[in-house]
Amino acid sequence: MENIQNIELKEIDSKYYVACCDAVSSIDQGGIIPNGAVAMSGYGDGVYPVQLKYNISKQIVGVKIDF
Repeated sequence: MENIQNIELKEIDSKYYVACCDAVSSIDQGGIIPNGAVAMSGYGDGVYPVQLKYNISKQIVGVKIDF
């Protein structure tokens, strides 16, 4: 966690928020963070449909987020 936005960390949850901000501020506009993934939608906060692709061993091998 770099905290490239210089967010003041007051609570433990802030560290997770900062990790999300760092990921969406990157050139990739998203990435893998502890316990999940985050992406820039361009449309603000919200809930978006997510589709998962599984392999024969029922492991997730693909994720599609419909912005």
